[in-house]
Amino acid sequence: MADRIKKEEFKENSRGKKPNQKLKPYLVLKFLEKYSDEEHTFDGEAIANAMIEDYGIFAEKRSVYRDIKDINKAYIMQRDDVDVHKAEEILSKGYDEDKVILYNAAKKGYYWQDRKYTTEDLQLLAECINSAKFLSKKASEKLINIIEEDLSVSQKETLNTDVFLIDRIKSNKNIIYDISKINAAMSTKLDGIPHTPKKISFYYQKYSISNVREQIDRRKGETYIVSPFRLIINDGNYYLLGYSDKFKKMRTYRVDRMKGLEILDSDREGEEIYKKIDIKDFIERKFSMFDGTVEKVKIQFTKDLLDSFIDRFGSNKVYGIVDSNHYYISTFIEVSPPFFGWLCGFGNKVKIIEPLNVVNQFQKHLQKIIEKYK
Repeated sequence: MADRIKKEEFKENSRGKKPNQKLKPYLVLKFLEKYSDEEHTFDGEAIANAMIEDYGIFAEKRSVYRDIKDINKAYIMQRDDVDVHKAEEILSKGYDEDKVILYNAAKKGYYWQDRKYTTEDLQLLAECINSAKFLSKKASEKLINIIEEDLSVSQKETLNTDVFLIDRIKSNKNIIYDISKINAAMSTKLDGIPHTPKKISFYYQKYSISNVREQIDRRKGETYIVSPFRLIINDGNYYLLGYSDKFKKMRTYRVDRMKGLEILDSDREGEEIYKKIDIKDFIERKFSMFDGTVEKVKIQFTKDLLDSFIDRFGSNKVYGIVDSNHYYISTFIEVSPPFFGWLCGFGNKVKIIEPLNVVNQFQKHLQKIIEKYK
């Protein structure tokens, strides 16, 4: 009763055209966009009350219904590029897909339905952002806030963004801008105009024992000049595959370890070498982005490790049965210390069968480790 008296008093004090009254249809739209979804609807009375309580604009539920109809009409006009009469004709057919604001008969209320993504879609995007080690916590939070703009207040509450990421790096805060620069350097078109891909220059950083909290420049501050070809995400980190001016070969670089990145006027080199690379195979072989010799290797492992091997090498490799307790895999591998280190993690559950030269390399690798403890 008190609310009704308050509303009547507001109505009495609001007689005559008010300067902001014309904003009401827009505010109805923004209210439903912010607070409503398929599970949370509002009837005409609730929307009218919100106009008074939230915005200080008098509204009756009948005028709210007219606003909703006009909003849906304007949506059709913009979507289909038609005049108001054609929009009215389309709206009169009553199809839900022609409306941005729908009425839910079961819940007896209206809700905004023109959301680009489902909550599940955005949850997945949020998890991808949170799992990216190359993003700082601040950068991740900024991107999550952008994602949340497409959700209602209630949907935001269900979006789980409180993820603890182990080993999140102290990221180069310019990494997003550096990625944009690298893409621009690699582009064959910029703003619709043909563009010849260019080289980039940067300082490459590493950690020093004198201060493990800060990185220092590699090669005493020497400038790296690289022809960029491909950005790769591996284990939550961004890498650049590029042709090194100094070594005249393809190499990989951690993007978050680049500093002072600039696009040069020099045209990119190494095109023919890049074209010979099988990118999928390259990524599979480059475990930790260390160089090594490519060999066809056969590895025996216990049956319980099958998932681990498929996760590492994929299911499109040659697998077979050795005996009742062991399987094997035969595939091309970049033989390097990181590969041997990965094998060591499984202890005596794995064994390199062939080729003999890789078996010998692994034995020497193990012997060097043993020597350290004598």
